[in-house]
Amino acid sequence: MEKSISQILNEMIEWSWDIWDEKRGNGRIAIDENDDHGFTKKDVRKVVKAFDGRFFEDDESFHLVLPMDILKAHQGDVFFRPGRPL
Repeated sequence: MEKSISQILNEMIEWSWDIWDEKRGNGRIAIDENDDHGFTKKDVRKVVKAFDGRFFEDDESFHLVLPMDILKAHQGDVFFRPGRPL
């Protein structure tokens, strides 16, 4: 079964742990392309397109820049999910 865009974003946030504040109410997460996290460049681009964000890459990572309210809402889904140890 294919994962939803929201599930993919939740997993990316859970994996990366850090959301950086960007300009104009945006946030950014970085997905290191050398780590064994299972995310592809295609996954990153699907999330960016679904939430009307931006994508860029550097020598080490794929970067998602999305509105901070979307990232914070999904971060809440990740870190405050029922049954997740505190």
